[in-house]
Amino acid sequence: MLALHLTPGSSVATLLQLAQAHWPELQRELQTARVGIWGQECTRERLLQDGDRVEIYRELLHDPKSARRQRAADATRRPRVLRRRER
Repeated sequence: MLALHLTPGSSVATLLQLAQAHWPELQRELQTARVGIWGQECTRERLLQDGDRVEIYRELLHDPKSARRQRAADATRRPRVLRRRER
């Protein structure tokens, strides 16, 4: 998370340019990623208002549904250890 103070009338694109200075390793991603404000996707030309939270939507590395299926399949292959209750 990064808090930046911008001049009134700044756009999402301006904010992303400043973010690139803080995270140079994400330069390519910041140029192509989808963006939104408070969970609503928007354009880079959108003007920011005081208190806006700009979100950068990165591509998923793994499909969550497939990853869960794989974890479930792995769990069924492992032997389960059953323990007796102590009385």
